[in-house]
Amino acid sequence: MVRTLDKLFIISFIVLSMIDDGGLTADVKASYSFVSSNLPIILIDTRGYPIQDAIRIPALMEVKYHADGSRNDLNQENDFEGRINIEIRGSSSAYFDKKSFGFETQDAKGENLNVPLLDLPAENDWILYGPYSDKSLLRNAITFYLARKMGRYASRTRFCEVVFNGEYLGLYMLMEKIKRDKNRVNISQLTPEVVDGDDLT
Repeated sequence: MVRTLDKLFIISFIVLSMIDDGGLTADVKASYSFVSSNLPIILIDTRGYPIQDAIRIPALMEVKYHADGSRNDLNQENDFEGRINIEIRGSSSAYFDKKSFGFETQDAKGENLNVPLLDLPAENDWILYGPYSDKSLLRNAITFYLARKMGRYASRTRFCEVVFNGEYLGLYMLMEKIKRDKNRVNISQLTPEVVDGDDLT
C-alpha cells in the first residue's frame, strides 16, 4: 500500500522554458512559464473572464496526459479538448487564496457531455479541488482511497497541475462529483410511487 501511495502522490518539479502557440489564444500562451510535469496538466481558458461563485461561465479546457506515465508538457497532443462551464466551488473555502472549482464537460451546443478524464469513468460533473488548507496535500486523497479499499464508493481522484488563463495555479486534485450514476453512486432514481420495500432502500 505504501508503494502504491508513493507512486500516486508524486509532487512534480517545474521546468521553465518557452513554448509554441497551440489550441489556446496567443496572448494566453505567451504568458506561460510553466511547461512540463510528471503529473497530468489541465489548462483552462475563459478568454480572460474571472471564474464566478455560483454562476457558471463557459471555458475551453485542454488536458495533457500520457497514460503510460511519461512526462507531460504543454506542446504534446491533447488527451482531451473541449468546452466546459465552470464556477468556484465551496463555502468558506471560496474565500481561500487558492480556489476549488466545479465544472461540467459540454458539447458544442452547451449540452452535458460524458467524457472520461485521466482514466476515470465517463461523466460530465467534475471537481478540481485545491487543497489549500491541507498542507500535506494528501488528506482527502488518502481518505477516499482507504474508503474504496474497504468496498465503499468514494470519489476517485487524480493529482494534476492546473493553468488558468496563463497563470500556473499549482497542484490540484481532479475528483468525481458525488452523484447518482452507474459508475459513481449506483442507485436507482426514485419515483413518487416508490414509498416502501426494497426499491426504496
